[in-house]
Amino acid sequence: MPNTAASPDTIQRSHRAAKGRLLLIVSAIAFSTAGFFARKAPVDLWAMTFWRNLFGCAALLPVILAAKGGASWRSVLRLGRWGWAAIAASSFATLCFLAAFAHTSVANVSIIYATAPLTTALIAWLWLGEKATLTTLCAAALALFGVVLTVAGSLDGGKLLGDGLALMMAISLSLMTVIARRHGRLPALPTAFIASLVAALAVLPLGWASGASFVISWQATAWLAGFGVVTMALALPCYLSGAARVAAGQAMLISALEMPLAPFWVWLAFAEVPSRASLIGGAIVALAIVWQLGGES
Repeated sequence: MPNTAASPDTIQRSHRAAKGRLLLIVSAIAFSTAGFFARKAPVDLWAMTFWRNLFGCAALLPVILAAKGGASWRSVLRLGRWGWAAIAASSFATLCFLAAFAHTSVANVSIIYATAPLTTALIAWLWLGEKATLTTLCAAALALFGVVLTVAGSLDGGKLLGDGLALMMAISLSLMTVIARRHGRLPALPTAFIASLVAALAVLPLGWASGASFVISWQATAWLAGFGVVTMALALPCYLSGAARVAAGQAMLISALEMPLAPFWVWLAFAEVPSRASLIGGAIVALAIVWQLGGES
């Protein structure tokens, strides 16, 4: 009779992939609160980006020191060009992400983010030779169709700038995901810390040039602190660690679970009702995600 027992290597890979999927789900839930915090903090884009990322760095620092101490910082010196490329992509995505909220709805940002699986699968195929399954490609194509419907509803609403920024954010995150997959030993915590710090420092000269003020109220400080801790100190390290454990295309599809959650939090808090086009497009994207996860399980 044939031996059907799984080898230790197969079991180890299965456990690694399962842990990666769990980390990506936690990351998606944490990232889905971004629209809520962005609406709650009554400050301009420059101040929001600076303080949100600075608080994220402050929350990450003690975790890094407690986890590995000096060894963790020494790993930063071995990041190499791909590690710094991931940091650059993450920082740019952060700027586009927050700017998009100022020019379009939270629902549109979340739904357009779901184009990332298709982009990620294509980049991983061209760059890494990572073959995407037929289920992943079909689900990604269906998600793209849902996004097209969503963006079509913005043509008359003056939201194209925000939708474009959201699309740039999705492409940047796709690049970061593929880089994390290629650079499997990328240290998640130090990488997230540096990416947050780079994004915070990058907006200082831009904000000062535009006459922005970085002085904020105590109420705004509390909301921005929560914004940084949840979306940077929790979500980003979980995402980087999870993306290194599963196929790039699947990583982006799992992370797109935040799509139906993000407008839900904003609807509860601010009664910001998504447009009909956003609801139809979002339903199609959600169907694509469920189809892909079911096919890969």
